[in-house]
This record gives sequence, structure tokens and C-alpha cells, in this order.
Amino acid sequence: MNLNSILHYHCEALGGAERLQHIHAWHATYRVDVLFWQGRAEEFYRAPDKSRFEIISEVTNETTGCDGQTRWRLDQNQQVQVLQEKTIAGAGKPNVLPDYQYLFPSPQIQLRSLPAVNIDEVRCFVLEKIEGDPPEVEQLFIDATTFLLKRRILHDQGLPVQIDFSDYRPIQGLQVAHRFVQSTPIAGFPALDFQLEHIRLNPLLPDSLFQIPTSPAKDVVFVDPVVARQIPVEIHNYHIYVPVQVNDSPPVLFILDSGAGSTVISQELADQLHIPRRGTMPILGVGGQQLVEAVQVEKFRLPGVEIHHQRTYAMDLSEVRLQTGREVHGVLGYDLFIRCVIRVDYEQQRLGLFDPRGFAYSGEGEVLTGKLVTNILQIPGSINGIEGDFRVDTGSSGCLHLGIRVLKEHNLLKNRQLMEVNTFGIGGESLTYLTRMENLQLGHVRIPDPLVALVAEEANILSLESTLGTIGGQILHKFTVYFDYSRRQLILEKNRLFDQPLQVDTSGMRPIPEAEQLGLHQTAQSGVPEFSVPSKV
Repeated sequence: MNLNSILHYHCEALGGAERLQHIHAWHATYRVDVLFWQGRAEEFYRAPDKSRFEIISEVTNETTGCDGQTRWRLDQNQQVQVLQEKTIAGAGKPNVLPDYQYLFPSPQIQLRSLPAVNIDEVRCFVLEKIEGDPPEVEQLFIDATTFLLKRRILHDQGLPVQIDFSDYRPIQGLQVAHRFVQSTPIAGFPALDFQLEHIRLNPLLPDSLFQIPTSPAKDVVFVDPVVARQIPVEIHNYHIYVPVQVNDSPPVLFILDSGAGSTVISQELADQLHIPRRGTMPILGVGGQQLVEAVQVEKFRLPGVEIHHQRTYAMDLSEVRLQTGREVHGVLGYDLFIRCVIRVDYEQQRLGLFDPRGFAYSGEGEVLTGKLVTNILQIPGSINGIEGDFRVDTGSSGCLHLGIRVLKEHNLLKNRQLMEVNTFGIGGESLTYLTRMENLQLGHVRIPDPLVALVAEEANILSLESTLGTIGGQILHKFTVYFDYSRRQLILEKNRLFDQPLQVDTSGMRPIPEAEQLGLHQTAQSGVPEFSVPSKV
């Protein structure tokens, strides 16, 4: 069956072109069931391109939307992110709901038919939809018997998302799926099961519903801006350790981690401070998936700065302490970076925190403008002439990690001398191969002969399809680095370490906290046992 015939029968099965063209707005509520928690979701659409989607639970509370020009996100602590600006607003788009626009001719949407497949023993026609600039590619799987949509596969912030539809019922002449299940197969996350509870067609929806929200009263207080600009920190093995007080606790060490999509505290600290848990959810790290527990922290205090009333997470950090040799009780992630302009002076081991509203950079560093994806800054660059975006990760002690997509597309393992090691991070370890590339280019900054870890596993944060790879501490320590999430900028000022060659520690030795010992974790050879008996030093 050709493309036009598939679209015709699919349109008729949904209710017909005339019915679809008469639906200009939509408001639906859902019950959401996940392996570890339950919640509710609310969805609003207004043709041709305004949307709002909210998900509310004890574990997470986030809202995304589009006002017709700009896509935005409101995170669980009510901080606003602009995800995409200057999208084409309505021009040339059919005046129907976004989910049905591919059924009507439009210069902005390209469709082509792919070979049919079987899904759960059901034959499905497959359509590929390409829309936008840069192009967003989506696959639509249409039941060859009912001609109703059975599955969508798209990409959301670097991860493939699969949505399966079922339980179609007629509502005012329109066939509507009363259940859809959203999953992220590559990451192994539990599926989100949405069950329709209520729907209104063509309700009156005001513009204010879709407009970029105004952040509430600021939850960050610069108690002493002078002190906040010169915070002494400890930098060891390219990790940055910051003294932090949690709910007026004595200071404990947190790792400053721009690669963490949320701030977390250790389960031990949460127990000591009697912080109640609110539910469990998985996060994705270097080693794959790890479970965290939702908690409410009333105050984080750093020298000169306080952040109040934070929904965040508690997790087991015992492996982090083992690997770093430090008594780490938390990770300062996105929640700090979105509220402060952060300066990391690797050479002087100083951290600076600035109010974004009064910050204006006047130095001579390289200013790189990127984007926030899954709460993490990505900047443009190239490796050996391969152009793309790189995640910036102060929590990584490595140099440059390249994911499996880049490995496959550019055959980077061929004819290179490799050294097999493991990369450690949240979620455990990931198999990697160390080698060197010719150069890394970030704006006008060229870094020759960078040490590169090639990640061979798919289900971890280093293999997100939206990036070429991840830049870690071995690269970043050559600079004084400014993170300005309010402007989506990274600023690099070369320091005296810039010309030092990049080396790798092949000893496999790691300090064991409070034990006056070194443990042999792994040597840089394959086939060696992961952990041997520690030796006293």
C-alpha cells in the first residue's frame, strides 16, 4: 500500500479529515503509574502549535510547554528553562492539533513510507516524519488492520522515546487512545503508564496557559557576595570538593558536578538529619541506572550563599566515597548551576558564585554558547574535524568521553592503539577504551593530542544521542571556567596548566577513606580482576 492510501485510511479510522479539522483545542487528565510511584498528568493543546504538559507526583513535578514560538520547561523547583527559541510559529501549518498535523499537506512536514514491521504479532505500516530545523525525526507505526496509531518513536533530549497506544474509544466522533505507555528502552528506565481519566475537546484555553512562566520569589540568597566569590575548595584527581551545610548540619563535602541533572545528598546524611523520603525513581549515570529517593531539603548553605526549599534526591554514595577516597555526602548539580553563575579556578582551587542578574563577563576568555539538555550544558565543538555538541561535566575526572554512536558512525576504534579500562560514575562502571585523537576544537581554542575514552556501552549517560561526547576535568582544569546557565554559556580562560600534556593514571590505585590504605581497583589491562586485597601503605 502506498503512502497516500495509508494516510487516507489512517485519517478515516481516527474520525475523518472534517472531524479532525474541527478540533482546535484539547484538555486531558491522566493517571500515571510507574514501577516506583504514582501521579497525575494534565495536557493542554491549542492549534496549531501551543501546548502545555504537567506531571505531578511525590517524586517529581515538572511542566513543559510551547507558547507558539518558544519551547520552555519549569523544573521541579520552579526554575524556568528556555529549551528552544524562534521556532516557526504557525506559518504554513494546518490549523489542527499538533499530533494530527502530519495527516494534512504542509511544507514543514515531510513523510515517507518505510517497510512494514510486526509489533506483538500485529503487522504495522511504518511512516517516517521529518519536521523542523534542525530536523526532528519520528517514526509512526500504524496498525495495518485498524489503521490506528500503535506506536511512536521519537527523540527527547538525546534519548529515544517509545510511546505505545491502546484502548481506543470514540469521543465526539474522534477515536482517542485511553492508554499510552512511554518508555526509554536504551536507558532501561521503568515505563510510564498513562491512563486517560477525562478529556474536553475544543475548550476555551487562554494564552496565559502557554506563556513562559515567571519564576517565583528567588530561593537563593547571597548572604555575603564577597565571600561567595572566593570559596576555598579542594581539587583532587580533577574532582572539586565543596564544603556544604545541609539544614544547618556541620559542613560536609559535596562534589561540584555540572553533569548531574539534580543535586543529591547521601542516604546516610538524610538519615542523620531525619529527612523523610517521598518515593523512589531511577536516574541515569555513567554506569547505567541507579535508584534515588525523593526528599525535601529546607536549606543548602555554602560560604556566602544559601538555597532554600529544594526538592531533591537521596542516594547511596558509598561507591563514590570508595572511588574518590573522600567522605563525600552529596553532589551539587543542576540546582546550583541554574541559580548562580559559577566560576571554577582550577589553578588557585577557588570557587566563585555570582548572581546572574548582576553578572556581566568582561574578560578575554573564549565564550561558547550552547544549550541545556536534560539539565546539563552542551556546547559546540569538534574532535578530529567531527562536529557536534559536547556535554560539560565537572564531575568527570576523565578527559574526553565519546559515546557508542560516534564510535559506530566514524569507526574510531579502527587502527588505533587502545587501552581497556573502566569509567566510574553514578550507577557503577562502564567499559571504555583509552586512546588519543589529533585535536579537540572548542571555538578558537585548540587542544592537541587529547586523551579520549571511547565508551562501548549504550545504557549510560555518556551515550546520549544528542552529543558527540562529554568533556571532563582533565580538559577543564586547563582553564578558569565560568558556567552561566542563564545565558547557556561556558567561558574558558586559559591558565598556566594549559600547555601541560594530558596523562592517564594507569596504576589502578585508589585511596580507601579512613583506612590509610590503597586498594588496587583495576590495572589498565583487560582480564585483570576488578578488586584485590588492599595493601597497607
